[in-house]
Amino acid sequence: MNKYRVKAFTIFEMVITMMITAIVIGIAYTSYSIVVKSYNSFNNKNNDMAVVINLDHLLKRDFERAETILKDTDGIALNKGTIRSSVFPSPILDNINNINISNGLSR
Repeated sequence: MNKYRVKAFTIFEMVITMMITAIVIGIAYTSYSIVVKSYNSFNNKNNDMAVVINLDHLLKRDFERAETILKDTDGIALNKGTIRSSVFPSPILDNINNINISNGLSR
């Protein structure tokens, strides 16, 4: 037998270590995926809210600047000098998740 014995891990110890490492990596990846999905959902909701807030700001500004505000068959008509803006009721908030401002406001 050899006088010098090499200190090393057994195959069983290496397999156990690799299994524990795989479990930890799996848990970390799952946690990361959950955090990324939450962030994307939060970001999308914030972007949608920013569009609604911008629409609210523009409508308030147009109402404040209008000389006359008339309700007609098309919705609400805002008159300021020679510019006439019409707001049609249905396309503005057709679907809260799919806001289409360009079809709702015309100048």
